[in-house]
Amino acid sequence: MIGLIEMLPPDPARTRASVVDAVMRFITLFRGDTVYARLLADEPEAFTRYTLQRVGSSQRRILRWLAAAIAAAQTDGSVRADPAGEIAVMVLLVAQSAVLSHGTVAELISEAAWERELRTTLDGLLRP
Repeated sequence: MIGLIEMLPPDPARTRASVVDAVMRFITLFRGDTVYARLLADEPEAFTRYTLQRVGSSQRRILRWLAAAIAAAQTDGSVRADPAGEIAVMVLLVAQSAVLSHGTVAELISEAAWERELRTTLDGLLRP
């Protein structure tokens, strides 16, 4: 996971759109990673345990990046003015849930629609 986290932009996003774009890029990288795809397909209980029972160091690193990006985007008024760290937690939960549940709903929604709806959800979560 650390290798993927290193692909987050070094400077935090500065607008709501750039925060959403960065989250969607990370999701695309994560889902495209062969190691994580294999683990998710072969050992989903490991991901469930990891995401439901604890917040690991990788998640904490993502949360720090998200909180910094959200705080930066709040200065231009494109993200609502609630505590950035709290918003970051919810962005992470929504993104994790969407990624982990993707296989369950893949036959119900096209890939393009899944991405569109996730992007819309993230944008709405951040919108003032």
